Amino acid sequence: MDEEIEVYMVAGEPSGDLHAAMVAECLRANYPVRLRGAAGPRMRAAGVAADYCSENWGTVSFSESLSRIIYLWLTGLVILRGLKRRPPDVVMPVDFRAFNVGWAHRLRHRIPGPKILYYFPPGSWNPQQRDYRWLAHIVDAVATPFAHSARNLRACGVPAYWVGHPVLDRLAPPADRAAFRREHNLPEGRPVIGILPGSRAIERNCLGKALLETTDWLRRRLPEASFLWSLLPWRKPFRSDRQAAETPGVTLVEDSAILLQAADLVITAMGTATLEAAAADCLPVTVYRGTPGMWLQWKFTALAKMPAFALPNILLGRKAVPELLHNEVTPERVGGEVLRLWQDAEQRQELRRALAEVRARLGTPGASRRTAEMIWRLAHGETDFEDLALSPDATEARAL
Repeated sequence: MDEEIEVYMVAGEPSGDLHAAMVAECLRANYPVRLRGAAGPRMRAAGVAADYCSENWGTVSFSESLSRIIYLWLTGLVILRGLKRRPPDVVMPVDFRAFNVGWAHRLRHRIPGPKILYYFPPGSWNPQQRDYRWLAHIVDAVATPFAHSARNLRACGVPAYWVGHPVLDRLAPPADRAAFRREHNLPEGRPVIGILPGSRAIERNCLGKALLETTDWLRRRLPEASFLWSLLPWRKPFRSDRQAAETPGVTLVEDSAILLQAADLVITAMGTATLEAAAADCLPVTVYRGTPGMWLQWKFTALAKMPAFALPNILLGRKAVPELLHNEVTPERVGGEVLRLWQDAEQRQELRRALAEVRARLGTPGASRRTAEMIWRLAHGETDFEDLALSPDATEARAL
């Protein structure tokens, strides 16, 4: 029987917590492993023993980052001290550049034993070529969700492998959306609109009120519609959640995968949820609103010059999915986009073709399993994972 290995995982944001949890489940199902790390609620539920609970580590603004920088720096030192006493076989940082890059650099130079596999490397979503040579000195391997990321990293000498995106492990277009609704006791025979206000507290605080007002705006113009409001199962309900529960025609849903497979359209905060909508073939209207400080940070940085912000649009290189930012997030603008989609069959069909192209660009299901196998083989001294990697050329040809 194979000897047990120990894997240390570090995630600091909701999406990273989910992706790491899926890898953890694959590891535990297929290999003798011990799992520990800085873990969010989904990782803990997947069997990762938490040295630190990291669900509040992630930030989306400069002011938030400043408020936590000392705490996270000190926490990183404490984690390293523990790993020096008890080195794992493999360390898997997941995304969360603000912490993981510097921390992994210190790990590599202070504790030479553990192998490092970076999952969702920094800036993997960005198709623009950057200088990643510094990452080659930190990692033993990289598992990345995007084909362009693997190409960009390899051009800089980083041993990167495209494993596909794990949203395809969780979601697929339902064979029969009406039957899916019946199975989950959700409204039938009418338009169903999902609402995803974000996975972070600051997002829900900034977007919740506007999306409730949008729901009311749509109810007056589309009275036959039903609404599914996404909750965060690991958090106490926000004020907007409680208000949504009291709104006629609104059903609260804890599992976003169920919401996306049941809804015809979804109004969603930008982020991984936009790719989840594409994976479920649920037509998205994407929105983002932050604090005034976040708006200023966006306005006066390179972010404001980006041609698109929703991940499906970034992958496609064109604005196929409606996206509204900051002051554009009003009931009239957001609700108007939803109404246009619902009333225009040709526009819906065009968007469905774009979502199918996005799904093709995400690879094939199995990202979590491939990453788990990379970890196991890395722990046993292997360094070449070409047999696990997807082919960017074949998949992109299928997308065209």
